[in-house]
Amino acid sequence: MATQIEYRTCAFDVECKADGDKGVIEGYASVFGNKDSYDDVIAPGAFTKTLSDRKSGDPVPVLWQHQSDNPIGVTVSADEDKKGLRVTGQLTLGVKQADEAFLLMQAKALRGFSIGFQSVKDELNRETNIRTLKEIKLFEWSPVTFPANELAGVT
Repeated sequence: MATQIEYRTCAFDVECKADGDKGVIEGYASVFGNKDSYDDVIAPGAFTKTLSDRKSGDPVPVLWQHQSDNPIGVTVSADEDKKGLRVTGQLTLGVKQADEAFLLMQAKALRGFSIGFQSVKDELNRETNIRTLKEIKLFEWSPVTFPANELAGVT
């Protein structure tokens, strides 16, 4: 059976940062505890296993708008804190789409991050139809134009 990848998006917040000419981007690829436009809530700890399973030297790719044939960088660090999944990425400047993405983020024209993932453990509340994602396998994260989760984004 083929792996089905889901996508959830977060908007940049006031801590958003796209650093100078270096191509470093930071922020929250996912935020805990709030309902996104797909009626999903990501629980604290949802990324613990996927982050610990990643081998050193096997960084999570940064893609352009979830396009698997359009990588624009790699993850330098990814950690959970009280707010969510905090990421630092290094865009591969010189790659046309990475250059464009970086310029758009600096201009605040591109204001969101999104994750590509597979749900490993979740719980559906049948009364509210809200799904709580308790364990997630992270495949990638991407800068995106229209976020599903209004609270996540670049710091």
